[in-house]
This record gives sequence, C-alpha cells and structure tokens, in this order.
Amino acid sequence: MASRPPYRRRRFFLPETSQPRLLLRAHLATGAVVVLLAVAVYVIGDRNLGASYYEAHLAIRNVRELLLPVLVVAALFGFILNLAWLVFYTHRIAGPLYRLTQVFRQVRDGRIPNTVRFRQGDLIPEIAEEATAAFRALRTYLVEAREALDALEGVAATIPEAQQNEAFRRHLAELRGALQRFQLEE
Repeated sequence: MASRPPYRRRRFFLPETSQPRLLLRAHLATGAVVVLLAVAVYVIGDRNLGASYYEAHLAIRNVRELLLPVLVVAALFGFILNLAWLVFYTHRIAGPLYRLTQVFRQVRDGRIPNTVRFRQGDLIPEIAEEATAAFRALRTYLVEAREALDALEGVAATIPEAQQNEAFRRHLAELRGALQRFQLEE
C-alpha cells in the first residue's frame, strides 16, 4: 500500500495569497495573444467573394493562400511576445525565490537577518513578510537563550570550582560556543 505524501494539497485556489493576481496576469497574457490572432484572421479573411461560382473558388483559394502566411506570422509573433512576457513574469517569481535561497544560506552560516526584502514589484511579497517574522522570532529566541546562559554562568560563577562538575563546565562552554555561532544582523 502506497503511503500518502505528507503535504497533500487541500485547496487549489488560495485567495489570501498572490495566486489570484498571478492567475489573472497569466490569463490576460494568453487572452491577448488569442485576440491578436483572431483579429489577424478577421482582417485577412474579410474579402468579398466574386459573383460567379468560378470566381468564388478562385477567391477562396487565394484567401487560403494568403491566410496561411499571416497565421504563421501572427502565431510566431504571439509566441515571441508571450515568451518575452513569460521570461519577465517568471523573473518576478524566480527573483524572490533566489533571494530567499541566499537568505537561507546566510542563516545556515550563522548570520540571521533582521528583515527579508524583495525588489519592488516582485510577485510574492507575503513570503518576505513571513520570513521576516520567522527570523525575528528566531532572533528573539536566541537573545533569550543567551540571556539564560549568561544567568546560568553567573550562578555557576558563585559555586566554588572545586564543587563544579567538569562535564557541567564543558557543557556550558559548548553551549556558549553554539550560541555565538549565530550573528544577529541589524
């Protein structure tokens, strides 16, 4: 029996996030390409057929011959336009993800930022807000742990060294070293 993934998607539409804005922009871009192509077909296909049956067949044959290159050019133009828009659009999503990756590398190296900022106009600002809140909470926890360690070392200093356990002193030093690895950036 196959196990379920731990994070199953429960809702596909998330109105409190950037998803509606992203969907609207993608839909508008696709719609613009479709409208552009439809207008090209309408303009090129708007030809009068001749009065006789023979002229009608010639006109249809000529419209078909004329319509194919226009459709190819319009589709190619639409493809290039949509590709350029997608590169710009995905950059506004990939940029914040890249920035967040850099921030996580900083945290891994022990430098905890005070705020996480993305460029103006990036599409998922709620991630920066949540990351900032998480890192501020982590900073608070680290400050509290350092203060608790300072208090513990103060109590340990009042105990004569002969009565202190070697393992206790070693663990205090290890804890101090572990907490000093984190640098709280301003």
